[in-house]
Amino acid sequence: MKRLANYLFLLLTGSMLFLYSCKDDEDPKPAPTVTAPSTITSVNNGADGTVTFSVSVAEGLTATYTATGVNVTVGSASGSVSGTSLAIPFTAGTTAGAASVSVTVKDSENQSTSATATINVLPPSDGAITFNTNGKIPSTAVLVIGEILTIEGVDVASEDGVKQVTVTVNGTAAPALGQTYTGNPATAEYGFTVNTADLGAGTFSIVFTAEDANGSTSSFAHALTVTPITEITLESDEDGIANIEGFDEATKTLKLTANITYILDGFVFVADGQTIEIEAGTVIKGLPGQGGGASALIISRGGKIMAEGTSTNPIIMTGLADNLMGSVPDDTEALWGGLILLGKAPTNNESNGFEKAIEGLPTDGLLGDPLYGGDAADDNSGVVKYVSIRHGGSLIGGDNEINGLTMGGVGNGTTIEYVEVWSNLDDNFEWFGGTVNAKYLASSWAGDDGYDYDEGFQGKVQFGLVWANEANAKDDSWSGEHDGGVGTNEALEPYSTPELYNITYIGDVGLLGTILFRDNAGGEYHNS
Repeated sequence: MKRLANYLFLLLTGSMLFLYSCKDDEDPKPAPTVTAPSTITSVNNGADGTVTFSVSVAEGLTATYTATGVNVTVGSASGSVSGTSLAIPFTAGTTAGAASVSVTVKDSENQSTSATATINVLPPSDGAITFNTNGKIPSTAVLVIGEILTIEGVDVASEDGVKQVTVTVNGTAAPALGQTYTGNPATAEYGFTVNTADLGAGTFSIVFTAEDANGSTSSFAHALTVTPITEITLESDEDGIANIEGFDEATKTLKLTANITYILDGFVFVADGQTIEIEAGTVIKGLPGQGGGASALIISRGGKIMAEGTSTNPIIMTGLADNLMGSVPDDTEALWGGLILLGKAPTNNESNGFEKAIEGLPTDGLLGDPLYGGDAADDNSGVVKYVSIRHGGSLIGGDNEINGLTMGGVGNGTTIEYVEVWSNLDDNFEWFGGTVNAKYLASSWAGDDGYDYDEGFQGKVQFGLVWANEANAKDDSWSGEHDGGVGTNEALEPYSTPELYNITYIGDVGLLGTILFRDNAGGEYHNS
């Protein structure tokens, strides 16, 4: 029995030794480590940054982290630890000086360690705020009083970020063009509008003030002198253009400039040997009237018009009632006559030896020459380019109105490009014979036809648009009305066989049709 007791004691002792040896193999794993960067991170106030900690977690254990900041806003306040580095994004506060980011890492055995990284928030840099007008602000402007002055495409820059830009004119705030500066961009475009009716004429101080993201401001001042546009009346005498301001007697040339609004009083003829030069941006207005009291600008055979506007500064011809700012509805017609070009190119109208008075002018009482036609296919009546003709078509007599742009026997030495006719009582564009070529013709809301040719027109038209409007059009209106001749002239040469390329016709409900060929008319349409 005693031997059995000893044996059991030895067995128990061995088992305890075995258990203790196993216990030594399962000692706790080390706690995680977190080490902050040794260098101090510096960042501008309000700017974003990142601080990276070194992390070590015992093999086989998972870990999470929490992050807090002092004088910074931590971007990722908590998450899982993966790998040996932990990047914490932050946004610096607005107070310059010391700041910090603290991180605590806890493993899956609830062991945790913390570290703190020091951050230096820099004071506002107060970088320079610069302005670049890009040449968009003139030092002088010639404006109709009441015209809206618009300035856009001007730049402001700040390395601290642009917060807002304000503009004052003589101390009064000017409406901005709706710019917003989300995110405080380093550069921003700005602009403003001002009604010159609020200014009158004189010199005005325009002050631009920009504020950056740090609250710093800078201003730029500009002086603008506004001169009101004056008016001059154009008339004809028995020699053509009357001798008025701008007329050079030696060269027989009248120069019209954009700082003056010109008023057509009656039928103003540019006679044989005379030239009218029209500066880009010039506005010509016709007086209202009917019959012999209507107004129109007429370039007689041998006369020339040099009207060269630009895409941003066109020449405008309209009625006196049009202030160019919505004073008349879009569909208004017959406020004045129109523009009439008369040349020496062939027609098939044999009346009076193939020389005929142009449609739209009275047959008696005129001071100028209303005839057109001849045998000079290369006749040159000048240049009509970037010209907008609006609200014309004065009634002369029964079924006799002035067209927007009338071309009678105009030769192919003439340049006609980028011409718009809007809301004319009769046809917007009409060719009576001739050989002239034209490009970029926009016809909108004609009272009758958009494009009308007749009497042996032999020219070419490319890039054309006709937009018809039922409210303006008559019952027999066409986008393109094409005639060969009149009466017994239908079979005479030259035939009406022009070439038209890249033409778009847009109709409206209720209009009669798109294209009409009649009276022995021909012609070709391509890519239309």
